[in-house]
Amino acid sequence: MTMLRFSEILISRICHDVIAPLGAVSTGLELFQDIAPSKSVESEEIFDLIANSALSATTRITFFRAAFGGGALSPQDIRALLEKYFSESKMALKWEGTLPKEAPFKEWGRLLLTAALCLSDCAPRGGEITIEAPKKKELLALRLKADSIRLHPGWLEALTGEIEEESLNARTIPCYAIHRLVQEIGAACEVEHLTSSSELTVKIKKRA
Repeated sequence: MTMLRFSEILISRICHDVIAPLGAVSTGLELFQDIAPSKSVESEEIFDLIANSALSATTRITFFRAAFGGGALSPQDIRALLEKYFSESKMALKWEGTLPKEAPFKEWGRLLLTAALCLSDCAPRGGEITIEAPKKKELLALRLKADSIRLHPGWLEALTGEIEEESLNARTIPCYAIHRLVQEIGAACEVEHLTSSSELTVKIKKRA
């Protein structure tokens, strides 16, 4: 078993075990609100805070489990995960072309989720991520537009595999996961960005 596969199984187990109690918290809050004898403005605010936090945590864990834990999902499921994950953020999503009914290649969904996550990290003030439908040569293409784009140290090197594994950190590990997945499917990752540009594009292409 490779270290990558080991990590996938471990992440899937952790997310599975954490998501159940979070769901119970949400259900418990709903039941308690129904039977509470009196509701003050303050208590409503507290309930809303807890409920929204539980929902946010559940959304994130579901997203991370799909992105890093493995498992097959349809393009429609992947789209729903992305839209829900970014619905409360400053990042807007745009889709170009028609998504296929089935994933066009192995690990397509995980690459799409992880690439969107990595691009969003480069735009702390928000922006727009455009996701293009797969083409013959371009298996996957995502374009970030933002007023302020910041490539964190090691971000590009992790994405292209030009980084020492000992140097990986919490910010760069998702990019390195993309590199490893791209290697597995025998493709290549290309990044297009100029220092002064407000656009950043990541493309997964078939090797010539």
